Amino acid sequence: SGICISASSWNHVESNTITGNGNSGIRLDASDCCTVEFNVACGNFDGIYLESSENNVLQRNDLNGNNYGIYLYDSSNNSILFNECNDSVIDGIYLEYANDNLIANNNCSGNNAGRGIFLFCSSLNTLQNNTCSGNSQGISLYSRTDAFSTENVIHNNTCNGNTNDGINVQASCSYTTVTNNTCNDNKYGVHISGSIHCEVANNTCLRNLIGIVLMTESDWNAVENNICSHNTQAGIYLSYSDNCLMSNNTCDLNGQVSYFHGGIVIDNSDDNMISNNTCLGNPNAGVMVYQSLGNEVVNNTLGGNGYGIRTDDSDHGLISGNEIHDNYNGMNLYHSDGNEIIGNNCTSTGLTGSHTVGIMLEYCLSNNITENSCNHNVIGMHISNSQLTVISNNNCDRNDNPGLMIGMKIDSSYHNEIINNSCSHNSIGINGIYSDENE
Repeated sequence: SGICISASSWNHVESNTITGNGNSGIRLDASDCCTVEFNVACGNFDGIYLESSENNVLQRNDLNGNNYGIYLYDSSNNSILFNECNDSVIDGIYLEYANDNLIANNNCSGNNAGRGIFLFCSSLNTLQNNTCSGNSQGISLYSRTDAFSTENVIHNNTCNGNTNDGINVQASCSYTTVTNNTCNDNKYGVHISGSIHCEVANNTCLRNLIGIVLMTESDWNAVENNICSHNTQAGIYLSYSDNCLMSNNTCDLNGQVSYFHGGIVIDNSDDNMISNNTCLGNPNAGVMVYQSLGNEVVNNTLGGNGYGIRTDDSDHGLISGNEIHDNYNGMNLYHSDGNEIIGNNCTSTGLTGSHTVGIMLEYCLSNNITENSCNHNVIGMHISNSQLTVISNNNCDRNDNPGLMIGMKIDSSYHNEIINNSCSHNSIGINGIYSDENE
């Protein structure tokens, strides 16, 4: 090493230039309460390396072009501030078995093969106000089966233009807080995998493949107040993850007219709450639910999408209180059974001349559709090849968009109950085709 301090405390290492060492530029081993500042340590294996060292301050060092800019092993309660850790061969800042550290205001960019900041089996650290752009991953957390990275805080960082993830939390990195970060132009803006009880809130995730993705048993997470727009596939994507909350997010202009594209996509995930989100202008769907059980889609604003809400092979959910306006299809349920569809407003006054349907069921069984408003569409409500549906107390008036102008169409559907609905001021109030034994 260029400078090595071992079992010595309260030292001050300042304004040195250390280059070309095969090991560390500056190394602290079992040394506490030292200050390392204003040094240039470039072209070494590690710019600065700490092992079993606590309560040190590493600040305002130029640590570019090393394998690792800063490497902490088994070192806690250190402050890493205002350092330049760019163009590293592996990682800008790397923590291994290192807890309770503050990592703030560092620049960890251009680490093309590695990560800006990487926490391995390290907990209770705070990462804030760092710039981690142009890496393979901006910020990454990872655990082992016998040692975890938990209760870390990732706040107000900028993680743009990374090849893979802006922020990656995986493999049992539970109780992680990811707030107020900017994650644009990555593959995934924020990627949570195999981690529970995380909070992902107030982040901006634009122009990624997916803004925020939760996958592989990422259960009991909260995704709230994020802006996830202009992403290539989806604003928020939930896959094989249960009991999550997605609330008050803005997910506009995501995806193409293609499957699994949309503002919010729920894929093989059960018992989640999707509430109070705004999903506008998504070509496929505002909210899409696929092969999932028991999800609640409530009080969302869904406008100008291909489908406001689309469910495929998804059962026993609740769709309630949504404002679904000016979508080509307000709500479409396909092979979806036992759902409650209550109190939604599905109107299309802004799509004059389009073939719009307020609510459509295809090949569905035992759904309850009650107290919905399906006005100003071409067809207010269309029930096709579906059975044992209860359709009650709905308002399907003034479906006056040029075209068929039908309040309710029952097509090849049997044993349904149609009770106390209003279908006024249409060309046809209720139109039954090839449908028997309905009441």
